Amino acid sequence: MIDVISISDGKPAMLPPLIVVIVTSMIKDGYEDYKRHCKDSEENEATCLLLDGQEIKWKNLKVGQIVDIKDQ
Repeated sequence: MIDVISISDGKPAMLPPLIVVIVTSMIKDGYEDYKRHCKDSEENEATCLLLDGQEIKWKNLKVGQIVDIKDQ
């Protein structure tokens, strides 16, 4: 935007394309984050079986609890 060295007479010619790219990227990232949030919520609501036979939701699992893993 310096008149002496500018090829666009000091006008911000690169600003509109840059804004389009940044806004498009923000929308894409926001949509991916929303999908990840939905998938995480779905997984956190699933139940797991503890070694002692108790069923709890994944979101309520505490450090130190042992989970019984079975091949499905």
